[in-house]
Amino acid sequence: MNRSLGVIGYEILDCTGEGTFGTVYRAKQKSTGQITAIKVLKENVRNDISYERRKARFLRETQVCAALRHPYIVQILDQGSTKDELLYAVFEFVEGETLQNLLKRKGALPIRQLKIIMSQVLEALAYAHQKGIIHRDLKPGNIMVHSIQDHTYAKILDFGMGGFLEESGVDYQTLTLPSDALGTPSYGAPEQLRGERPSSKSDLYSWGLVFLECLTGEPVMKGASVADIIHQQLLLDDIVLPAGIASHPLSTLLRRVLAKRVEDRASDASAVLAELEKIHLDDLVGSFRSSVKEQSSYYVADETAEGILAGQDLQEVTLLCYAIELTSNQEKKTVPENRDFLFRSIKNNFADIVSKYGGYAAGSLGDFHLCYFGYPRSSDMDASLAGRCALNLQKEMEVFHQKNLADSPFRFNVRIGIHSGPILVERGAVPSGETSHDVLRLTALTPPGKIYLSHTSCERLIQRVNIEPVTGLESFIERGVAALISEKSNPPHLFQQGLPFIGRIKERESIEKGFEKVKQGSTVSFLIQGEPGIGKSSLIRSLYPLFQSEDSLLEEIQCYPEYKNNALYPIWQMIRRQINISEKENPEEAVKKLKDAFIMTKSDMDTFFPLCCLWLSLPIPAPYELKKLSFEKQKSVLFEGLSHFIRYIASRKIVLVIEDLHWADPTTLEWIHFLLESNEESSMLLLLTARPDFKSPFSKKKVSTLSLNELSVEESQEFVLSLTQNNPIPSEIQKNILSRAGGLPIFIETLTQTIVEKVSTQNKTEEVLRSSFWGNIPNSLMDLLNAQIHQLHKSRETAQIASIIGRDFEYDLMAQISFLSEAALKEDLQELINQRIIEIKEIKNREVYTFKHALLKEAAYLSVTQAKKKEYHSRIAEILEKNNSNPNEQYFMELSKHYAGALDYEKAISIGIDAATSFLNKASLLEAITLSFEMLDWIDLYQNTKKEEFRLQIHRILTQALMGSHGWADPKVKKYLDISRSLLDEIGESRHYGPILCSLMTYHYVSSNRKELKCISEEVMHHAVVISDIGLEIAGKMFYGLWAHGAGEYEEAEACFEYALSHYDPVEHKNHGELLGIDTRAWSYATLALVKWFRNDSANAVLFSDKGVAWARELNHIPSLCISLLYKANLCHYRGNREEALEIVEELNKYAETYNLPAYKAYGQIMLAWIKKNPEKAEAEIKMLEEMGCTAALSYYRSLLADTYADQGRYDLAVDNIKACLLLCESNDEYYYQFELLRLEFLYLSKMTPPKTEEAAKVLEKAKTVAFSQGIICTNF
Repeated sequence: MNRSLGVIGYEILDCTGEGTFGTVYRAKQKSTGQITAIKVLKENVRNDISYERRKARFLRETQVCAALRHPYIVQILDQGSTKDELLYAVFEFVEGETLQNLLKRKGALPIRQLKIIMSQVLEALAYAHQKGIIHRDLKPGNIMVHSIQDHTYAKILDFGMGGFLEESGVDYQTLTLPSDALGTPSYGAPEQLRGERPSSKSDLYSWGLVFLECLTGEPVMKGASVADIIHQQLLLDDIVLPAGIASHPLSTLLRRVLAKRVEDRASDASAVLAELEKIHLDDLVGSFRSSVKEQSSYYVADETAEGILAGQDLQEVTLLCYAIELTSNQEKKTVPENRDFLFRSIKNNFADIVSKYGGYAAGSLGDFHLCYFGYPRSSDMDASLAGRCALNLQKEMEVFHQKNLADSPFRFNVRIGIHSGPILVERGAVPSGETSHDVLRLTALTPPGKIYLSHTSCERLIQRVNIEPVTGLESFIERGVAALISEKSNPPHLFQQGLPFIGRIKERESIEKGFEKVKQGSTVSFLIQGEPGIGKSSLIRSLYPLFQSEDSLLEEIQCYPEYKNNALYPIWQMIRRQINISEKENPEEAVKKLKDAFIMTKSDMDTFFPLCCLWLSLPIPAPYELKKLSFEKQKSVLFEGLSHFIRYIASRKIVLVIEDLHWADPTTLEWIHFLLESNEESSMLLLLTARPDFKSPFSKKKVSTLSLNELSVEESQEFVLSLTQNNPIPSEIQKNILSRAGGLPIFIETLTQTIVEKVSTQNKTEEVLRSSFWGNIPNSLMDLLNAQIHQLHKSRETAQIASIIGRDFEYDLMAQISFLSEAALKEDLQELINQRIIEIKEIKNREVYTFKHALLKEAAYLSVTQAKKKEYHSRIAEILEKNNSNPNEQYFMELSKHYAGALDYEKAISIGIDAATSFLNKASLLEAITLSFEMLDWIDLYQNTKKEEFRLQIHRILTQALMGSHGWADPKVKKYLDISRSLLDEIGESRHYGPILCSLMTYHYVSSNRKELKCISEEVMHHAVVISDIGLEIAGKMFYGLWAHGAGEYEEAEACFEYALSHYDPVEHKNHGELLGIDTRAWSYATLALVKWFRNDSANAVLFSDKGVAWARELNHIPSLCISLLYKANLCHYRGNREEALEIVEELNKYAETYNLPAYKAYGQIMLAWIKKNPEKAEAEIKMLEEMGCTAALSYYRSLLADTYADQGRYDLAVDNIKACLLLCESNDEYYYQFELLRLEFLYLSKMTPPKTEEAAKVLEKAKTVAFSQGIICTNF
């Protein structure tokens, strides 16, 4: 290296930097030994056409620097030309590094260091501006930072772009070049980038951008190109500040220096410096991210780089829309002169608040401003944050009005609408969808000063806010609307008040033992960790009665995500509550309350009191003064003072609950640590809660951790029963709740409440039997589930594919469907396990992946666009058909659903019908019903001539399954039978005629609709003869026989059953059970046996009963077997054989319980009550049958009570029951047991004490008459 470069008097030591047009060397002045920096204009540009302009700029820099003498501005020492006539300038050499390098090396600066550096830079700018000089290119690369021991110093470099504020006779344009005239685009003020004359305001704008970069660790203006950055700078939208400083006094200052419009921007650097020095910054802690808007571009870019989004995704969000308007109470509508400025100011304040609460400012449409909560990143608090943000916007509007328009006739008003729903997220595009249009429409209907919630947002917020219903909008809004009034004072918790707390026995015992130690003067602490909704808060609140009974001070502290950058925020809120200082409190009055409280608690008034005033943004009253303390000493005074204050106000025992430490600011965590490590004795129980990913900074000796897991199956069942004690729900629905909730209390409670609400409001359970119902996620859980899915990055698409397969999936199938490599797929699955989305379980000696909760599977599925669903469902269906070697009804059901997802409804319905039929034949009734309802939904989307035939076939399966699961006479059965009958009338001849009519006859038989039964059975027999269908004729004959038997026409009934049995072909007609619901041969044998008994043919009665059971067993058709067993038990009763009846009834009850057949179960229990001689049990089961609409044969089954009473010698009750049975004969038009009832009445009257001989004789005569008329052959008179 040339050691002199021709710079006389200096020795060149090394090169420290090089640019396009100049080089900087470290050099030593030979005369003094002083280290200097020499900047030399490069030789290789001397012949460039712009050289003269470069030269002029270089000379200008020396001129400007020569005019500046300030400790925070680099000093020029000398200038001249080398021997080669190259221009050079000699500057003082500054040790350290540029602020740019410091930020690259360390990231965001500590708040105190940031304030020192930026205050010094501001002081230097103020000095330069007073000299009439501006920098024009302030940026981190032009600021040197040097630290000596604990002191930091900054110096501004490179006034090469600088100039005088007032320049006479100098052409600004002649001193600049296109490539550098505008300064550095990332830091240049908009007016500079437009080529306008810069001013002191331009430097302050650059200073504000550098300040924010020091705060966040990254540039404010980022882009893929210089044009991109310049475009951002020139946009009129003001810069969105980091959420962590929104509503802080710092944001007001930065807003003023960063105003895009020159006329709105601060101009006096000295005034800005004075304001900055007054602002208390020590309460800003933690990491400060850039605005959500900036994060979004990086987020999408990262996702795109990994190929994760694969085009589009659906994302659940909560949208907040606000509209600001200016009104006047004057008749003449004038506007204030500063109207535009006021509008911009309030909009900027609103933008800061939206950012603070994590909202994404999506843009404006006229007066309407749209914000997304849950985009680009989701959280389980999206709706809650939107609600709190809206309330804060409302509050800010009031403050703004008082500050700016208090004595004016003008007033700003804001209307706010909040709506939750899905948006379409597509890379490179603004999110879109109907949800955005809906919130705009809702906001337009909202009155000024009000906040309206849509029904979806209301359901997500109802546990957290107070609302009022809104009426009168029904014609505009299909679902309900509510007005948001305020936030609830206490956070939501599980377990309804008044209900017993379920589970957590060990954890409760641990806390109770800890509280016993507190009562003896100790401090005991617990950290309760668990995922959202696991019941952390509920566990604590379940112990409140214990704490309150011991006269303890109970204090709750809540940490919030929007305050995680505000040091000690939750602690100061507690102090405000204890002293009763509201946010709207007059400052002087608030100071008085604080002073009185501190005097009462004997707090440190000299140091702690003024420090608290500073932190609470209150004026420090005379004679108190703020002591100059180091940051660490200040923190020590605060910690000591706060701990003393809390212990003093809790002169008795204190239970301090601090919730959601995962959102706590770092200083709050430090204070808790200080509180725990303090040696001062006190009676304190400290209960902390946090999520599993919170890493506890506390000593394990000081804090015991209680990790909450899901409830056990038994505890979950107990929880459901406690929630439904007044509204019992069917057992199969309970099982579905437990299966889907996976033991998570919030899922159990929400699902159960949703079910109870549906059942109680509609008095029906049909909707909850539809899979579409279970596929809908309750709105109150949407944020929680959505956040868990959208927190995934690389593995999100794998989770989506898994959700399309189903809740359970095997690796081999996933590997065939996914386009990932084996290593990448396994990495995704491991991430899903780590994130507690899926887990591995063993099913039939096979490892299977399963979603931890069914609701997580649904959330992942809801995030997939329809196009992607169709593609993957089709792919899965093809692979399943290709690979399956052992098909069963479960396989066919899954296959049909995938074809439906692929929109191939014909194939889906065809396969689904086979699966549902198989389920029905195996008495898997819930599966048959669920699949049938699902197919009916597909039918509505299917356009083909086969549509109505398919519908009839599905209705046939559905009605038979509903008969088995809900009872033959359930209203839902009638509903679908009527629909089917109407369809038959419309389409004419159909192969489903017989099955539908037989189901209809079964309904009328069980419902005691004798006339309808006779009419339809005659119609069926006639139709069977016309079309020559012997199988249908057999069915018609059997049902006509059932009518005849019920009517007491024994001879005709006998003939009908014998005809049906003689024409039944065991090969050709063995599908009757599948088609008609119950096999005609089994049912004919069973009923004929009862007929034969009263025709005095006991041998054949027993024979035919046995044949019916045997044939049903051979068919392996559960409904046919159950009817045969039930009638065989009836025959045992006729014969008085309780022992044999017991064996039969136990088998019947086993099937009824296994296959969830409530009607058979009730009938079986009545028979069992007769066997066990328990009339009360029989009475309860008869009532259940009546509620189910099963009135057939009740005149018989109620007589079993009379038998039992007679066995007990209670003949008066026996006679009363017989009389009730005879009345049932009349009301139900059912006379087949009338003769026996009269005979029993005669018998019981004769045995009464004293015997009622005369009445008995009359009854006997009537019995003989009935027997003769009905064809009954009886010898036991």
